[in-house]
Amino acid sequence: MSRTTNTVLPRPATNQIRKALVAGALLLGAGTSVAQPPRPPIDVATLEARAAEAFAKADADGDGMITEQEFSAVERPARSNRGPGGHKSHRSNRQNPDTSARQNRAEEMFDLLDSNGDDSLSRDEFSSANQQAVRQTLGHQRAFSRLDANDDGVLTIEEFPPSRLAARDTNGDGTITQEELNSGRSDRNTNGG
Repeated sequence: MSRTTNTVLPRPATNQIRKALVAGALLLGAGTSVAQPPRPPIDVATLEARAAEAFAKADADGDGMITEQEFSAVERPARSNRGPGGHKSHRSNRQNPDTSARQNRAEEMFDLLDSNGDDSLSRDEFSSANQQAVRQTLGHQRAFSRLDANDDGVLTIEEFPPSRLAARDTNGDGTITQEELNSGRSDRNTNGG
């Protein structure tokens, strides 16, 4: 008859085993999740219907044009209750100190979208492609402003890494304008870099 003995492990070893078991269980659980199938492509008619619905929702008075107030009402709430990472915030009822900054961004965006300067947005001006391009432009402007420490409208060797300054300084004046910086970005994007 064989005799089994129970070995009692010291306390630290037991804790390490528990941690390893918990970690293994978490990894197994994460590995068994079911992958979502890719979304089927959207046909043009569906895409146009969604665009028409978004425009109609923003055009509160139904006059076929979106005023700055209508745009702000649509643009701000879409982001106002989002926390870090774009997730819904549990504090959406509280007053957000960021409200004026969001209002300013909405106004800037409206001004850039209003390409003909008539103080209202047509359906073409309101298009999602147009909005995406304007958001990208505003992002570039903000990034440039953060780098431009003395707010003189150009980046100097003190404000921009010297190794990158020479590559972006297309006119050779020792500074980089926002256009030169954006030009370098678009070159990288079109060349896959």
